[in-house]
Amino acid sequence: MSGTGCRRCRLLASNRGFCRQLQSDEIERLSLNSRSTLLPRKTSLDCQTIAERPIVLTIEGIIGIQHTLSDGRSGISAFYTPGDIIDLRRRSGSVRGNLVALTPAQFCSFDAETFDNVLKQNPSAQHVASEILREQIHLAADHSFDLGKKRSLERLASFIFECQNRQRHTASNGSINIEVPMRHCDVGEYLGLQPETVSRGFRELARLKLIVLPEPSRIVVKNTSKLRRVANGARSDLPG
Repeated sequence: MSGTGCRRCRLLASNRGFCRQLQSDEIERLSLNSRSTLLPRKTSLDCQTIAERPIVLTIEGIIGIQHTLSDGRSGISAFYTPGDIIDLRRRSGSVRGNLVALTPAQFCSFDAETFDNVLKQNPSAQHVASEILREQIHLAADHSFDLGKKRSLERLASFIFECQNRQRHTASNGSINIEVPMRHCDVGEYLGLQPETVSRGFRELARLKLIVLPEPSRIVVKNTSKLRRVANGARSDLPG
């Protein structure tokens, strides 16, 4: 992406975003060493192909990291929303998995040396980047625990709160409106569930009057405290 393209990017309008912390010359340096990529939904890109520019910044849409076993089984280990930074560098030098667009998506990829030099010279950008990457560590740890210990309904309840936290929604009139960032088949891959289990689980949470489903891509949380109890392992039939 050219420097002019960067200045038109909507991420520059996000006060808490990484790009917002950059000076004009830093934007120019990064843009000269970056590549902008558009991916239609379900298009994948081998992470190894962008090893020369292993720092990825999500601009539009939802990007996942997908791993596939030799027998064809696949799963989404993480997903990223606009403003997220993905650092694909590994000590071994090899990069595993694919970047897959869970919706139509756009991202920029930077070379590591230029990115690191900008961070060294810009404490504000370094702080924001560190916050973003640190939050991803906590999300990965929570997700690992969910997959290992929680039942399907508990995973779905936890996923709803993860979406809420990523979107920074606050309650209004006792309800919380949350956009589901991907289709049920992708939610299933992320949570280790079949798509029909995801749909059935959302319907069960609606039957319990914990959520309302006005449309497939939107959830309205009606009973936050009980939904959180379900996410934390309480029986879904417990009162209030």
